[in-house]
Amino acid sequence: MTILVLVADGAYAKLYTTRSQTGALDLWEEYAHPASRLRNAELTSDGPGIGQDSIGQGRHSMGHESEAPQHEAQQFAIELATKLHSSIAADDIHKIYLIAPPRFLGRLRDAISPQVRQRVAAEIDHDLVHHSAADIRGHLPQYL
Repeated sequence: MTILVLVADGAYAKLYTTRSQTGALDLWEEYAHPASRLRNAELTSDGPGIGQDSIGQGRHSMGHESEAPQHEAQQFAIELATKLHSSIAADDIHKIYLIAPPRFLGRLRDAISPQVRQRVAAEIDHDLVHHSAADIRGHLPQYL
């Protein structure tokens, strides 16, 4: 019986495993999606247009500055969901714990398959991806 813990944010993820309900977490794999950290201008080839206010001298850019990074974060969530799905198909994954900031946790929730959803024991809405395995374990239930 393997317990899997996914700790992620929009650009980085770590998968931990343990075989004991009270055991320490062992790092299994790490994933990076650097495109999620880039600014919109770095992800798109065409910049936003320039608008001018009808009264006064005001000028401002027009466009959605965060659409491209949000799309990249969604793509990363889909990649991680695919990895979780293939992991439960290939291994004896008994339970899955998801740990991510609220926005990315929602993206993961939307992307995972029904088969993975059945194995999710808990979702924790914290940004712990850069914390130690021992600190992450401290945010999980005593008995996994």
